[in-house]
Amino acid sequence: NCLRLEKEYVHYSYTEEQYERFCLQRYFLLLRFMEYHGWRDAYLCDSDLLIYEDLSNLSMGQYDAAFSVCEYPVYFGECASPHCSYWKRESLENFTGYILDIYENRRDLIETIYQYHCEHKVLWVSAICDMVWLTGWKQQMIQQGMRFLNMNEPLERNGESVVWDHN
Repeated sequence: NCLRLEKEYVHYSYTEEQYERFCLQRYFLLLRFMEYHGWRDAYLCDSDLLIYEDLSNLSMGQYDAAFSVCEYPVYFGECASPHCSYWKRESLENFTGYILDIYENRRDLIETIYQYHCEHKVLWVSAICDMVWLTGWKQQMIQQGMRFLNMNEPLERNGESVVWDHN
């Protein structure tokens, strides 16, 4: 599927194309890694994060995915960030399918969002990037009953709050 994405990708961002391509490819790579090892779930963390906890101790099973979401004046009205995220394999399969569908069949959506960001002067957000697609996918999946944890909110564990510090 990385090859399909590579073939169809169009670049609408102020950041370097190679960087944006990798930001999208990482989901496909993680999915392939999970499939190869037979994992049902996994965390995706940027390389500059420090982890001080055994993440397997966190009870995330009630969620289909977890990542940071905050309000932003962009097309979807919010911005989801995967820099520290939790994924069930089925959810990641669904999300990678969503990405492929956009680039193969929904070029109109890419143009619409890009124009919106130009008109509202929010290109500083990166214009079109994986976070845009993560946000749109999350909004669509909530309507279909998927359960998400906003990692900007504390997670209760054994009567204590777990806080995700994204700085």
